[in-house]
Amino acid sequence: MKNPKTKVSATIAIVGAKPSARAPVKSHPIATGTKIAASVKSKPVVAKVRAVSSAKLKAVATTAKVAASAKSKPIATKAKAGAPIPVKAVPARPKAVAAKAATSSKPKTATTLSKASATAPGSVSITSIGNPFTYFVPATAKSATFKKRRKNGGYKAPQDFLDKNFTKTVKAPFTKARSRRTLDGHCVIFPAEVRIAAIQCGYGPEDFWTPRLAMSAGEGAALKRFLISRLEMVVSCVEDNGKKDWKVSKFYEHLEPSDKQVCSFIFGGIGTFLVAQKWLHVGGDKLKFVLHKSLYTKALVPSIGAKSPDYLVNGKATGWHVFESKGGAKNDRPTRILQGLEQLSQELEIGWTLTSLKPTKSAVCVHTSVDANEVLEVLAVDPPAKRHGAKIKAVKSLLLLEEVCKLLLILDTIDLFCGLTRTSTPMDEMDGAWSFKNSDFLGGVEVGIPNVYLKYEALVRVRVAVYLAADEAHREARTYGKNASDIFYDKLDSLGFNGALSQPYGDWTIEHIAKNLDDWGDNCRTECAKNLKMKELAAQVWWSDSDQSVAKMTAAGFNFTFGGMCIRGRNNPMKRSEVD
Repeated sequence: MKNPKTKVSATIAIVGAKPSARAPVKSHPIATGTKIAASVKSKPVVAKVRAVSSAKLKAVATTAKVAASAKSKPIATKAKAGAPIPVKAVPARPKAVAAKAATSSKPKTATTLSKASATAPGSVSITSIGNPFTYFVPATAKSATFKKRRKNGGYKAPQDFLDKNFTKTVKAPFTKARSRRTLDGHCVIFPAEVRIAAIQCGYGPEDFWTPRLAMSAGEGAALKRFLISRLEMVVSCVEDNGKKDWKVSKFYEHLEPSDKQVCSFIFGGIGTFLVAQKWLHVGGDKLKFVLHKSLYTKALVPSIGAKSPDYLVNGKATGWHVFESKGGAKNDRPTRILQGLEQLSQELEIGWTLTSLKPTKSAVCVHTSVDANEVLEVLAVDPPAKRHGAKIKAVKSLLLLEEVCKLLLILDTIDLFCGLTRTSTPMDEMDGAWSFKNSDFLGGVEVGIPNVYLKYEALVRVRVAVYLAADEAHREARTYGKNASDIFYDKLDSLGFNGALSQPYGDWTIEHIAKNLDDWGDNCRTECAKNLKMKELAAQVWWSDSDQSVAKMTAAGFNFTFGGMCIRGRNNPMKRSEVD
C-alpha cells in the first residue's frame, strides 16, 4: 500500500497568466475527480500538489466549480475541506539548466524562405483559404542579394544562402509609412484573374515580332488561337480542392518533361502577373503597363542584347518595376530564385524619354511552384540592391519608345481578339465605339475591342512592319558587313511592297529611311519612328479612359487588358463563383 503522504505531480493549466513562484496562481475550473486523476499521472510542469484521498477529491471538485463561478479567487495556502487546492512553488532550476532552456525556447523573429510554405503573412496556417503568396526582402542592409555561380554553372547551398540573407515581409519597400495595406499570405484566385493574367503575360523571345508577323493578320490570329489552346491545356492540370485554391492534379506527375516545362512557364507568368498587381497595390499604386520582353525590346533605344528582364512594369504613381518570372518544382525553387536574382543584380533606370529616366522602384523575382497533388505556391523575392547597400553593377538605362510599345500592343490586341472570336478584320458591323463578340475559348467568354483599332488596323500594320524591317536591316548590316539599304528593300519586297508605296506613304519616306540606315547608328529606331510618324498614329488610335467608360456602360463586369481589349466570362471553367 502506498504511503498517503507520498507527493505526486499534477499539471495546472492557467490561461492568460504568467507562472511565478511568488505570485498567487488563479484557480483552474475542474469538473470531476476523474479529470484530476488523469492529470495526476502527468509529469510536473507548473506546480506540485499534495496527494489527497478520494473523498477529499470529490469535495475539492465541488469547491473548484464554485470557485470558478466566483471569478476564480486566489488559491489558499492550506488544504481544508471546501478550500481550494494548496500549491507549492516549483523549486528554482540550476542557472545552467535555466539558461539552456531559455535558449532552446527562444522564438525566431524571421521566417526564412525554406519555411515559407509553413506560414504566410496574414494567415495562421497553411490551411487558410486560397493559394499561398509569400514575399521576401533582404534581412539587413548588409545582406547579399545575389550569389555567384560555380564554374560548373550551379550554386553552392542555394537554400542556405536565401535563408541567411532574406526575411519575410508584408510591406513593399516603396510602401508609404502610414499605409495600412499589407500583403495577404493567402489569396483566392478567381478565374477572371487567371484569364486576364494568362492572355497578357507574354510569349516569345526578343526577336518574336517580325515584319511578316506584323503584316499578316491571319498568321497573328492563328498563332493566338494556338497559344489560347495551349493555355486551356495547362489550366486543365489544376482543380478546385474545396478550399478555393488552385491545386495541381495527380496526373501531372505522369506528364512528359517538355509538357511540364510548358506548364511551369505559363503558371510562372500568371504568378508573376498576379504578384505585380498585389505588389503595387500594397504600395498604393495600380498597374499601367506590363510589358513582356518580346514586345518592349523592339522599342528600346538602343537595344540591350539578349539579356533582358522578363517584364517591365509601369505603375501609375510609383514608376517602373522589373520582374523576373520562374516556375517549376518546389525542390528546384532555391536554384531558380538565385538565377532570377542574378538576372536582377544590375541596377536599371527606365523611362519613355531621356528626361524621365529614373531608377526602378523594385526588382522582383517570382517563383510559382508546380507539383503534382500540391497547391500552386507563389513566392516573390525583392532585392532592392541600391537601397540595401549591396555591391551592384553599373547603372544601365532602358529608354523606351512609347509609341512603338502602344502600336505593338494594338496589333497584339487585334490578333488576340480575332483569335478568340475566330473572325477576320475588317468587320462588317462597326457601329458605336466598341465591337463585342462571344468566344468558345477559356470556358466561354465575351470579348470587346475599340472600333478605332479595326478602322486603322491596315495603317498600323504597315507602319510597324516598315519600322521592324528597317530595324532588322540595320542590325544585319552591322553583323554581316552589308549595305543596310539593300537589305531593307529586299525585306520590303518580301512583304509585298512593290515599287512606290500608296497612301498614306510616299516614295520619299521609304527612300529617306533607306538612305540613312547606315548613318543613324544607335538612333536608328528613333529616326525610323519619327519618319513613319508613329507617335502621331499612336495618339490617334490608342484607346482612352473615355473608351473604357463607354465599354463599362455598354456591358458591366468586364476586365480590361493593357492593350485595350475587354473580356468577361460567360461560363465558369473552374466551377466556382465568378468574380470579375
